Amino acid sequence: KRAKAMSLFVEPDSDIDDGAIEALEKDEIIFKDGENNFFSPAHDILEDWALIKYTSQKCIEYPQAKNLFANLGNQPAIRRAFRLWVEDCLIADNLKVMTLVCESVSDSSIERYWVDELLVAVFKSEDCSSFFKTFETELLSADGFFLNRCLHLTRTACKESYHVQTGSTILLPIGSGWAREIFFINKNLTQLDNIRPTILNFLYDWEFRILFSVSTKEEMMAVRNIVLHYINQIEKGDKFWQQESVASNRKNLISILFNLSFLAKSEITELVERSLKYRESRDDWRADEFYKSVINYTLSGLGTQVLSMALPDLIISTAWNEWKLVIKKGDAQTEFMRKSYSRLGNEDCWGIRDKRGFFPSGVYKTPIYNILRHHTLIGLKFIVEFINYSVDFYVKADCEYKHAISQINFELKDGTIIKQWAAWELWAE
Repeated sequence: KRAKAMSLFVEPDSDIDDGAIEALEKDEIIFKDGENNFFSPAHDILEDWALIKYTSQKCIEYPQAKNLFANLGNQPAIRRAFRLWVEDCLIADNLKVMTLVCESVSDSSIERYWVDELLVAVFKSEDCSSFFKTFETELLSADGFFLNRCLHLTRTACKESYHVQTGSTILLPIGSGWAREIFFINKNLTQLDNIRPTILNFLYDWEFRILFSVSTKEEMMAVRNIVLHYINQIEKGDKFWQQESVASNRKNLISILFNLSFLAKSEITELVERSLKYRESRDDWRADEFYKSVINYTLSGLGTQVLSMALPDLIISTAWNEWKLVIKKGDAQTEFMRKSYSRLGNEDCWGIRDKRGFFPSGVYKTPIYNILRHHTLIGLKFIVEFINYSVDFYVKADCEYKHAISQINFELKDGTIIKQWAAWELWAE
């Protein structure tokens, strides 16, 4: 029975077969409200089916968008049923949905929430590619105003709760809208500078699709192109990227690119090499902070899982470049420092240049743990070589405070005698 207003329970019409009602109740398809002769569906899916059918009938009765929304009702259950109906209709009658969208978007008298409900339903559907073909002109006009709105709706409504192994819950992006919007942005990237802040936030949310393997290679390649385009703007000194308000977005671009390491090996290698070269020359102040962030991300344990799988040698060469202390000779400043401070400080005595502290200590403070997981021999080789380098540097260094160190003999199983440097500090700390 239809009611004028949505209610949890309804009374059957007088001509309904009592036996049928009793059978439905026995099969737990409907349930009764106590002693009253009122009934309700026993499962949410049954309510959805009924409301989808109701929505479908209303769409037939009122083919014009304005009349449809005026007579459909705006209760939460109705709006949910409408979204489900749109998703089904996109498969069965795509043209009907696109016509409804056109009418709704162009008619300012229609309540905005109905337009949003319609767009969200489109973006959550299995394939919304026709939307971006139909509305390409509208999405690009007015400095991308309509696209900006669509991106906001996708970020807000096209997600669902996902429980991860740690016990926490994240909002995982769902629906075809994410991929289709990525493709559209990539295709029209040069025309969308005015909505870069929205695109950057969209990409940051999209990144979860990589981490939980729900993105396609084609989708990831499109994001790779977008990220590299923005990084190119940063390196060329685009004023937008020099704003303090987008500082976190600059770093997010690095994170996203590193998570696409298998699809951007050469580009990442060249970016890190440029960053290292900049550290030595410092000839372009506009990219100073960005290049520092690239190096810091490369040598961080967090966010380098994919990078360590794809480019372990790049991480290790960067570590040697950044951590190995190089004492230059010949230039005036170095000579002055050498004469004024003839001995190395305690921090430099082991030949390690990097001054970042690792407190509290942990396996994710550097990328070595990730390399050991994915390339064990490469990781072990680096650890042994770096420790040997550091000890040899300590032995030869003229330090302000230096511990006693001496050589001892080790006899191997085959009788071979090898010499090793030994000191209490080497083994106890």
